[in-house]
Amino acid sequence: MELEACGHANCGAIGHDIVCAGVSALLYSLTAYLEGQCEICPSGHLDRTESCGRLYLRTRGLEGEETAFAVVAAGLTLMARAFPEAVSFTPWEATATKKEEE
Repeated sequence: MELEACGHANCGAIGHDIVCAGVSALLYSLTAYLEGQCEICPSGHLDRTESCGRLYLRTRGLEGEETAFAVVAAGLTLMARAFPEAVSFTPWEATATKKEEE
């Protein structure tokens, strides 16, 4: 599974942006869960790259990864609906289907 998040919400001052805080909480929770699964399942793998305003995650063979990504996708969908001017979310299935068609 794979996730890439980039950009800034720009809905408040740095450190006081509630939209950024909501999205960040979802993404950091997913990251923490996946890192924990790596400890439990050494044959699984997590690639993680993080820089200012960007997070990239890719997993292979981790227990519960699909459910964890689905929960975060539900949260990101709600954030995008509530704050369409600040959050855009493309579900993984749509991205995978688009890549297969190209």
